[in-house]
Amino acid sequence: MRPKKTLKLSRPPQSETDYIWVSPGMELAKKGEYIPGEGVCVIGNKLYAKNFGFVNVDKKKVIRVVPLAGG
Repeated sequence: MRPKKTLKLSRPPQSETDYIWVSPGMELAKKGEYIPGEGVCVIGNKLYAKNFGFVNVDKKKVIRVVPLAGG
């Protein structure tokens, strides 16, 4: 799944109400900084977005990608 040129998240979400737009393959964080949740995959020691959506982190440091709904 790893793209040839990896886009990195410019900054992690700062709170539970802070959502940042991401696309598939975007590097979200290093493994150990956050716990991977829905929409996040682990490759090596990094966390990546599985789909288009908004990345969010909760108080327990679980990072997830909330997917966009299609119509």
